[in-house]
Amino acid sequence: MKKKKTVIIFGATGYIGEKISVELAKYDINLILHGKTKKKLISLDDKIRTLGKKSTLIHCDFSNPDNFKKVAFSISEKYKNIDFIINAIGMIEKLCPLTDLTFEEWDKMININLSSNWKILKNLEPLLMNSVAPKIIFISNTIITKGHPYHHAYSVAKAGLEAMVKIYKKEKMKFKINAELMKLKSLKIGLLKKFHTQEDKNESDNLSKELKEIVKKITKS
Repeated sequence: MKKKKTVIIFGATGYIGEKISVELAKYDINLILHGKTKKKLISLDDKIRTLGKKSTLIHCDFSNPDNFKKVAFSISEKYKNIDFIINAIGMIEKLCPLTDLTFEEWDKMININLSSNWKILKNLEPLLMNSVAPKIIFISNTIITKGHPYHHAYSVAKAGLEAMVKIYKKEKMKFKINAELMKLKSLKIGLLKKFHTQEDKNESDNLSKELKEIVKKITKS
């Protein structure tokens, strides 16, 4: 009998995270969902329950660095391994010139959009190592990673994330841990949509295809 896969989605209550969560809920997997906002997390859980699926919920704000260890410990108490991590965590509150950010805004943006990714790897790697062929998928944007004006620390962090994923993938190749970056091709979808024009249907269709590819990688492995 094929062993049930265990998947954790960080930022499951966001635009991308929710779409992946709902799609994965249609399959026979152990689903762990993280969200910063309790109300949104409960709402997502309600949607998933209508599909006849139960999930493990993690309500946590990663602005507190101690919470990374707490989350890892909590997961390890219930699951011996993690097969897939999908990290859709991200935040950007405004657009402005790079040096218009305050010191506090800069640190917050780098912590959430870059450092949190490393901390997730650092704390959950032991559970990944217990899996046969684990995979980690990070969410980014093709335009943003090249350095986009007025997207300040968010753009810097995403460029750093791309480098981090490449390094981690090469270092962990012998352990069969695969890391990859899913790069959206438009600024009109997800986290950045509020700053740009209304959602582009063609881009939305492309996103649906990309998300289905993620789901396929998880369910067919």
